[in-house]
Amino acid sequence: MATYRIRPCARLSGEITVHSAKNAVLPLMCGALLTRETVTIEQIPALTDVKTLTDILRDCGVLMRANQTEKLLTLTADSPRSPRREDLLSRMRASVLVMGPLLARTGYARVALPGGCAIGQRPIDLHLKGMEALGAHVEQTPGFVTLRGKLRGGNVYLDFPSVGATENILMAAALARGTTRIENAAKEPEIADLCDFLTQMGAHISGGGTSTILIEGRETLHGCRYRPIPDRIEAGTLLCAAAMTEGSVLLRGVRPEHMRAVLYKLGESGVTLRESAAGLRLSGRATQPLQVRTLAYPGFPTDMQAPMMALALSLRGTSVFLETIFENRFMHAREMVRMGASIRIEDRIALVSGGHPLGGTSVTSTDLRGGAALMLCGLLAEGETTLHDPNGQIARGYEDLPGMLRTLGASVAEIYDYFRLLYARIGVPHCPKCGKEIKKQTVDQMVDQIMELPERTKIQLLAPVVRGRKGEHQKFFEQAKRSGYVRVVVDGNLYELSEEIKLEKNKKHNIEIVVDRLMVKPGIEKRLTDSIENVLQLADGLMIVDVIDGEPIQFSESFSCPDCGISIDEVEPRSFSFNNPFGACPTCFGLGYKMEFDIDLMIPDKRLSISEGAIQVMGWQSCTDKSSFTYAILKALTEEYHFSLDTPFREYPDEIKDVLINGTHGKELKVRYKGQRGEGVYDVAFDGLIRNVQRRYRETSSETMKAEYEQFMRITPCESCHGQRLKPESLAVTVADKNIYEMTSMSVKNLKTFVDQMELTKQQHLIGDQILKEIRARVGFLNEVGLDYLSLSRATGTLSGGEAQRIRLATQIGSGLVGVAYILDEPSIGLHQRDNDKLLGALMNLRDLGNTLIVVEHDEDTMRAADYIVDIGPGAGSHGGQVVACGTAEEIMQNPDSVTGAYLSGRIQIPVPKERRKPTGFLTIKGARENNLKNIDVDIPLGVMTCITGVSGSGKSSLTNEILYKHLARDLNRARCIPGEHDDILGLEQLDKVIDIDQSPIGRTPRSNPATYTGVFDMIRDLFAGTPDAKAKGYKKGRFSFNVKGGRCEACSGDGIIKIEMHFLPDVYVPCEVCEGKRYNRETLEVKYKGKNIYDVLDMTVEEALEFFKNVPSIERKIQTLYDVGLSYVKLGQPSTELSGGEAQRIKLATELSKRSTGKTIYILDEPTTGLHFADVHKLIEILRRLSDGGNTVVVIEHNLDVIKTADYIIDMGPEGGDGGGTVIAKGTPEEVAKVKGSYTGQYVKKYLKK
Repeated sequence: MATYRIRPCARLSGEITVHSAKNAVLPLMCGALLTRETVTIEQIPALTDVKTLTDILRDCGVLMRANQTEKLLTLTADSPRSPRREDLLSRMRASVLVMGPLLARTGYARVALPGGCAIGQRPIDLHLKGMEALGAHVEQTPGFVTLRGKLRGGNVYLDFPSVGATENILMAAALARGTTRIENAAKEPEIADLCDFLTQMGAHISGGGTSTILIEGRETLHGCRYRPIPDRIEAGTLLCAAAMTEGSVLLRGVRPEHMRAVLYKLGESGVTLRESAAGLRLSGRATQPLQVRTLAYPGFPTDMQAPMMALALSLRGTSVFLETIFENRFMHAREMVRMGASIRIEDRIALVSGGHPLGGTSVTSTDLRGGAALMLCGLLAEGETTLHDPNGQIARGYEDLPGMLRTLGASVAEIYDYFRLLYARIGVPHCPKCGKEIKKQTVDQMVDQIMELPERTKIQLLAPVVRGRKGEHQKFFEQAKRSGYVRVVVDGNLYELSEEIKLEKNKKHNIEIVVDRLMVKPGIEKRLTDSIENVLQLADGLMIVDVIDGEPIQFSESFSCPDCGISIDEVEPRSFSFNNPFGACPTCFGLGYKMEFDIDLMIPDKRLSISEGAIQVMGWQSCTDKSSFTYAILKALTEEYHFSLDTPFREYPDEIKDVLINGTHGKELKVRYKGQRGEGVYDVAFDGLIRNVQRRYRETSSETMKAEYEQFMRITPCESCHGQRLKPESLAVTVADKNIYEMTSMSVKNLKTFVDQMELTKQQHLIGDQILKEIRARVGFLNEVGLDYLSLSRATGTLSGGEAQRIRLATQIGSGLVGVAYILDEPSIGLHQRDNDKLLGALMNLRDLGNTLIVVEHDEDTMRAADYIVDIGPGAGSHGGQVVACGTAEEIMQNPDSVTGAYLSGRIQIPVPKERRKPTGFLTIKGARENNLKNIDVDIPLGVMTCITGVSGSGKSSLTNEILYKHLARDLNRARCIPGEHDDILGLEQLDKVIDIDQSPIGRTPRSNPATYTGVFDMIRDLFAGTPDAKAKGYKKGRFSFNVKGGRCEACSGDGIIKIEMHFLPDVYVPCEVCEGKRYNRETLEVKYKGKNIYDVLDMTVEEALEFFKNVPSIERKIQTLYDVGLSYVKLGQPSTELSGGEAQRIKLATELSKRSTGKTIYILDEPTTGLHFADVHKLIEILRRLSDGGNTVVVIEHNLDVIKTADYIIDMGPEGGDGGGTVIAKGTPEEVAKVKGSYTGQYVKKYLKK
């Protein structure tokens, strides 16, 4: 995930060279297959699709050279062939464009079709019909198409004006004999550009860019150098940015004809546009509202609506945007509204009321263009805007939009940007193969370094011309002798060229020519310079200085390794971006991981045999059915490799496991199978479990089936980069002996220490000190808010809500803004008391800068530190909603009506238990190593309430959620999950099930509610079905369900509300007009129990329902548990979507409480006090103790000291977070832990034990 920080900017000015349009570049690259001569394409964008097509063309035999400095790509297709790598072709739809040029040039093309381009579906059938019209013979096989034949001119009519099909047919027709006429061709600018390109190669074309194109084929075409049309979306976005602010911006390489419709709209807005030889210049600021109706302006790219909507927000008046293609084009508007924009949707028209101030906030990119538009909004906003780009869409779609805006004067930065810049400017490149340092030096630098050797040192200048190549190399020796050289060094030995030098033909040899022999002394500089230039010319920029009686010194004119012959590109910031093909690992495209089938999920219980159903994966359940073909294959395997299907899987030798998992590696088996059509013997090469399931997953088109298969897959690190996301050349660049992944993977605490103590050369300090200053500041902010245990490379999706909030808080501290009101909702979530003190310090700093902080919080220390408290209450739900007390903490404590004050003052206390219960046994986790755990053994007591404590990042969740819960869920509940790294857990026989009571919703739809989740609704429906009215009408239990037809209101399908979709805004729910929100039809609502119908009962709060059903013991018992967990204010029928995480967790607790205890259940809870007041914590503790009273085990991860002090047993992790944690530093009762000096938890809980 990329995160950008944008600060407001009033003026943009400068010059930018716009990249060529990706969609124009791709067909031109394929067009290079049409000629033997060299084709050079200018201003190539560094995007993933371009990189992928480069790999495909290399697979087709095209020789390529890329000059990244000048953004040139040179292609030579001397002997093209059909591509062989199916994996490359399946990655992009544009790969099908190699089909036409290959067929035209060689008479044969076999191409694997990219995903989603099935034969017989547009647009692929248009390509093939066009080729058939030119005389090609087409053969179709699943996933492939093969074309043969000598092409001739003809008439091609396209049923649909497909850009790809038009491009493919155009290129094929360029070498076809005769004239080709293409009717209903696409008219996009890319087509006209391709026609211009083919014309420069020698083709005769008329009508390019119109619906009818005539092309006269040629026998041969010649090479050319070509500049494709610029990326009009990139250019348009930059023009919109410039039009929003004062200044003057020149876009090099852009012409008005490239984007007439966009420029027409910009001209209407009041800016000045001037064309010059260099490009297009925009001056001034837009003032007039926009009227962007794409139907009325042909050629207006719909992708430009998002950036122009950002421009419209800077203009007073109402701008109108008409969407004609995809409704989700307006999705970015939702985030704009969050920034304060006034945008209204009517049908498919967006009305943007500009001129209102926007506020800097945290927004998320919804799509590629929307992300760019939000970045532009950040330039308008008051205060800093944080833009989250979850899938790196901005970096993947635009080569470097943030960098371009920075060039023009905007401030767009993320902390990783500074690291990329640091490594690009002061990083030391190394050879990715041998690890040796690679230096790039000029001739003058080489001379200076050699002259620094002690005077009268004897040296030889060697040109390494042969490195690690087999052969006798006699021709080479003869050539060197003719060139006037006298000596050579072969494999470290010096030879005269006049003598016979015999080398072993099959051994690898290193040969260096002795160009000059010198003694270091003043006055040799001229001769030394000439000799070095000769050496560099001979050895392609490499030189070895052989110091007599010393170590040889190696020099390079470029970044290349003299030993391995590996050259690396110029190091740039983009070399360290995993969202850019110049930096991303080519295997995983910068993701760092791949989804792969995991044998531990496919065979979860290896104690079972295959015949007992050990193989659980989809499609293999039939292996227990003796009449199935799967069983017949397995039976053939047992006969060939001599094993039994009744043997437990874990007892198979490794060879048998390999055959079952990875297959017979091409070896065929005789499979005897009797089916409905008779009996037969078949030759089958068994693929193995993994490959078989991979093939099924790849071939299925059902999303449901894919989802089923994905349950047996897990995320595994990429085998090439091992999760580091960058290519080897980028990872070989170091600063202070660490590469960029190693540095950003350090915890914030360790990184802060490392950056502060970093040892750099004098030159590195001069260049990098300013960058390091910015990095130190940002790392310091993260440290201040208690996030010192996190690493910068941590995936955003794995952060807790509190952590994400504190990261945003750190960015605000760094902004240094004053006069801002910050609203924080429980920032202390997930923080240990020690880390909470740090957070309070950071909040105080923000306040002291001159800002206002409004904090919703239940934490005692935060309340005591506050300058002013507003206490809302007195109770929850209908009993609340009033300001009970306000003032300082002291004033709150003196208020007799404040429950909060009563707990703060100690008038009400959560008591410490008089005695601690003794464990009935222990679970022993052996060798826990997940994340930062240090191969520890941990004893978890059974039959009591245990708290897992420790500072943030100490390893609590790794131990409890990743190892303990997942192992128990797999073995006791037969869940499909893989536990974290550990050896084993002993003592499982003492338990029968594990239940994780987390804060996830009790349901995903409004149909789920507390009554349905706890099961009490079934009892209530039974009660209503038993009333005289229901019996008289023949109503059964189902009549009172709002999920099935019969008793529910059919107008709203029993929802009681109707959803109105609002496109980009949140959907609006309105009560059903028929049932008025009551969910049932009139007949059902006429049935009453004690004067209340079924709707009235669902509308009752738990407190009201408890009184209403007091004479029905079974219902009362269930509702009593909801009351006991502090949910008296919640309605029985309250939709699950309206419940908070804490409320959902307590409903789950109530459900468990209402069940009969087995005494062998273990409950796991992760910070259940999140969002709870003192009074609610008091109730929760009583519930947790009730759960463990029946002999059950309760394991709680918790920071709340009131919960910790009431636990029977504490396991304290630490001593620090991140790398400094992962061990058990204290265990025992709270009193025992309080005596341990090294335990932070012990020190804090000691004070609470005295209360």
